[in-house]
Amino acid sequence: MRAGEASFHHPVLMHGSYENRSERSRRATLINVFPDGVVSNREDDGINAPGADNYPRVP
Repeated sequence: MRAGEASFHHPVLMHGSYENRSERSRRATLINVFPDGVVSNREDDGINAPGADNYPRVP
């Protein structure tokens, strides 16, 4: 993405980016917004969510 651009994702979309192979640092700001009562959906919580082990658990 170019400077000043933003990307919005559906709340259940697993997404990420490839390795930064440039000489420049990659900087980003992440904002997660969800209402009270939302719980994690991860394999270690007893629910099958492939790939979720790379994401932090919502306490």
